[in-house]
Amino acid sequence: MKNPSLDLLIPCYNPNENWELNICKCLATLKTSLPETKISVVLVNDGSSKGVSPNALSYLKKNIATFQFVETPENNGKGHALRLAAEKANSDLQILIDVDFPYKNESILKVYDSLVEEKSDLVLGYRNESYYNKTPITRKIISKTLRFILKHLIRLPVSDTQCGLKGFNQLGKQLLLETKINTYLFDLELVLLSRKNKLKISAVHVFLKEGIVFTRMKASILIKEALNFFRLMKIK
Repeated sequence: MKNPSLDLLIPCYNPNENWELNICKCLATLKTSLPETKISVVLVNDGSSKGVSPNALSYLKKNIATFQFVETPENNGKGHALRLAAEKANSDLQILIDVDFPYKNESILKVYDSLVEEKSDLVLGYRNESYYNKTPITRKIISKTLRFILKHLIRLPVSDTQCGLKGFNQLGKQLLLETKINTYLFDLELVLLSRKNKLKISAVHVFLKEGIVFTRMKASILIKEALNFFRLMKIK
């Protein structure tokens, strides 16, 4: 039986040097692990002011058999970028991952396997305590507070909704397209909509690669996300 085809949906904003080489390297590793699976890439440049050069795009087009590129003139946010990517996605399944591929290949495989073998509609990466050793203190406090609220007050089946590694089938993709939030909390909106629509939600433990360091969040982003959070509480 043929394996379900897979799209990697990748938002991109001011990527680090040699990011295009890293994408191709990580994709080659994933293809080695899934030799019978057709893997496509949809990349969205979310208004980058640096890093996304014609040479980088030419390299990706040359080295990725099925590659789609979407570009926006200004930075609208991760949620907006991923909705654009999902609109272009044509495969059976989709996995969302950041442009630097921060999670180990085994973690990506766990998400794919859960979609295929467990017939999950939405699969969330779940980060353990070791993740917080690599995050700034403010980001750590915010993340842990949100997880406490989601688990004990909102009573979601999974408390970690903000991991950058997720996957879904066509049902999950449709709900992503229905989300409204443009920035980081689109993840939580997607999970709340999935629960409301009784989709099967699963979680798999995922692990960061060595050397991954996360940046601090700006105060303006935190304020905007706090407002988005209260809006999301209207979703039952």
